[in-house]
Formats: sequence, C-alpha cells, structure tokens
Amino acid sequence: MPYKRHEPIDEREMDRTRYDGHHSICQTLRDIYHLTEDEEIRLKARIAMSMAKSMQRKLKEYRDQQLENATPSVVVSPSEETPPWESTTSVK
Repeated sequence: MPYKRHEPIDEREMDRTRYDGHHSICQTLRDIYHLTEDEEIRLKARIAMSMAKSMQRKLKEYRDQQLENATPSVVVSPSEETPPWESTTSVK
C-alpha cells in the first residue's frame, strides 16, 4: 500500500523557532533547513516536516480514541483498602 503524498510545509513554518534546547523532530528539521543552502535538502526538510506534523495529528487522534474507550478503573476508598502485609491469603 503506497503512503499518502505530502505537500511541503510553508516556508514561514520553517522560520518559527522554539526556545534553545527544545528537541523535537520538527525543530531538528527546522535546524537542518537553516543549516543548508541546498534547495533540494530544504525541500525535503519541508516535506519531512509535513509528514511529522501529520504523524503527530494521527497519534493524538489514536490517543484520544484510546482514552475514550478506556475502562474506568475501580476506585477503592481508603477504609476498604487492605494493606499488602495484611493479606488474607497465607503462604506455606
């Protein structure tokens, strides 16, 4: 199955910067974009940025669906909770 084709992200997006020390895929692609004068590499960095943003959106969508479908955990009041050292099972 072929992957979806991505259009290069706008050049203005490549000029955005985060604070120094921010490490993300997008910031690394921005750094690569600004380190080179080669137009082919710049274009590939813009396409990779589009791919990274698409991947992030999909991961967020999957996470939200997972949280929506998650079974709520059972809440036990402190008075009902039995400490592990007072377990009713005996070990021989």
